Amino acid sequence: MKTLGEFVTTQTRNFGSRLAIQYRPRYRTIGWTHDDLRNEVQRLGGVLSSHGVAPGDRVLLMAENSPFWVAAFFAVTSYGGVVVPLNPKSTPNQIGRLMVSAEPKMVLHSSRCPWPATSLPAVAIDTAPTGSVALREEGAGADGHSLAEIIYTSGTTGDPKGVMLSHRNLLSNLEAVSAAVPLGVDDPVLTLLPLFHVFGQMTGGRCPLGAGCA
Repeated sequence: MKTLGEFVTTQTRNFGSRLAIQYRPRYRTIGWTHDDLRNEVQRLGGVLSSHGVAPGDRVLLMAENSPFWVAAFFAVTSYGGVVVPLNPKSTPNQIGRLMVSAEPKMVLHSSRCPWPATSLPAVAIDTAPTGSVALREEGAGADGHSLAEIIYTSGTTGDPKGVMLSHRNLLSNLEAVSAAVPLGVDDPVLTLLPLFHVFGQMTGGRCPLGAGCA
């Protein structure tokens, strides 16, 4: 696999009806299969398309951990965009500085993390309108060397700096971690780490999804 779009297509083909993600926001447990995840990726792909997001455009993602966060991440990367994850507790001042640095095209957020009033188009990932764009394995012009994600450092010793990660960076890391800590399809993984950190994305997201477990 060379791109994250190809990753989604491959995992859907291999594990379509198996449980992919499960969470309990309040009093009921919600589960998505790999097919469900792909469908949500396509739905949010339609949102990106309607806002004119083109390959290479940066898209801010500010939301709490949820299946919608995962779908939004893969939607942006599968259609050639670049994800810029934000801490959902970011202050307006922090958001303003990152907007200047990242120069985003739009923002995806959750209804629990309302976006402050800015000129940037903003869409809630969990209440966005229906309508989808077919998923393309090649990631809409992306290849393994294309930029997939910009992770900003915490800035504890200076201004936050954007770490640029390609599709190949993320997928090769997935291969290495999966070889060191192999998972089986019946090994559920409980994740407590924030998905706006790359470590949480890998250990609690891509590794379980890659192994076909929940």
